[in-house]
Amino acid sequence: MHAHWRADALWVIAGGTEQDVPGLADGAQVTVTVRSPSTHSHLVDAQAVAHLTEPDDETAQALRTARLNTKPEWEAVYRLEFGA
Repeated sequence: MHAHWRADALWVIAGGTEQDVPGLADGAQVTVTVRSPSTHSHLVDAQAVAHLTEPDDETAQALRTARLNTKPEWEAVYRLEFGA
C-alpha cells in the first residue's frame, strides 16, 4: 500500500506489487492515522470515505513518481475523501 496526498484527497494504491489493505473497499468508512515522521508518535486520526477510482493520467504519474525507487503496479486505486 502506498498513499499520496493530491487534489484535496489521499490517494491509496493497493494490490499488485503494493500491499493489500484489509477492509479497504469502495464506499468503506475508514480511519486514517497520522504519525510523526520523526518520532512515529500518534498525531491524529481522521475519518474518510474510500472511493474506488481510475486515476487520470496526471494523478497516475504522480502516484508512480511518489514511489521513488520502485515501479509500482497496482490492482486498485482509492481516493479517500475526508469530511468537513
